[in-house]
Amino acid sequence: MSVLGWAAVSASNYCQSTILRKNLATFSDGAYILIDVYGGKLLLKSSGSAATAQTNAPRAAAMRIDPAPGDIVTLEAFTPDPDTLPPLHEDGREGRWIAFACTFQNGAVDHIFLRLREDKRDIHVESILNAIWPVLRVDCIAKVTSPESEAAISAMLWTVSKKTDLAVFVLNVAGEILQMNEAGRDTLEAGQILQETSSGLTCSTSAQTSAFHKAIRACVSEKQHDTDFILFLNSSDGLSRVPVSLTRHQASQSSMPLVVAIVPQEPDRERIEKLALKMGLTQSEARVAALMQIGLPNREAARIAGLKEQTFNTYSKRVMAKLNVNCRAEIAHMLTWQAAMGRAS
Repeated sequence: MSVLGWAAVSASNYCQSTILRKNLATFSDGAYILIDVYGGKLLLKSSGSAATAQTNAPRAAAMRIDPAPGDIVTLEAFTPDPDTLPPLHEDGREGRWIAFACTFQNGAVDHIFLRLREDKRDIHVESILNAIWPVLRVDCIAKVTSPESEAAISAMLWTVSKKTDLAVFVLNVAGEILQMNEAGRDTLEAGQILQETSSGLTCSTSAQTSAFHKAIRACVSEKQHDTDFILFLNSSDGLSRVPVSLTRHQASQSSMPLVVAIVPQEPDRERIEKLALKMGLTQSEARVAALMQIGLPNREAARIAGLKEQTFNTYSKRVMAKLNVNCRAEIAHMLTWQAAMGRAS
């Protein structure tokens, strides 16, 4: 079995791990581990020194590791190719090395190189690794990534909460909200698409509520983690149809599956007006542009703007000329797409 090429790998590229040494000391006095990461490998070696990353690459890679890859599917011993071996003897010591390829449920494949103690045989090593590696793997990752990974997770959650207009709800199988972001709270407060009740989330009609909860149950029972359920919900005023994405989330094999519901929010008129001002329109023109984007008839839009219909028509022509568009549909597309870029707009 061929592993990664190690020609460019030196000792300074490894995360030194006392956790590995302490947990494997009963049968091994040396270890190199390649933990499968999206787009690369996290390189660990057992050491008596502190578990600190000596380069940025291993630490950054560790942050992208799936902390719950599932159970071990296979653990296969193999004879390493000398051309692809790590510098196993860089500490000047000799010894017999054995290697295993550990495959998890999510497809991750870790490679484990162990130098057996002189008084130990490898007959029981496979069963020991089957028992301890899933837990030991989590401990190693946590040691390498802390505390920087916590800050990265916090930054990601803050961005999702504050800088996007995607309403995110974490639901149980009953459709009850367990967690939501700020945009989710805005969606519930508006009450146009979803409402929170004692029976979980409900929609604008009983038929849509029934379809929504049926989709949640189907999503929970779906075993493929990359399967999304998409359904369209009508707003209570009947003016729009909004796509809702449902995705199954399984934190661990022992936990109940959850469902993540994502609902895009429509940009509000105030933000659209601010964007129109940045695009060179006057305050009055920006107000008219925002009303044109909504798609209201001229008479109704003029009434809301406090203008005569003829004056509104004059402003609308100026808006189209300044934005270099030919119709209301182009204005709606331009302003909606731009304003939908997030709360930072």
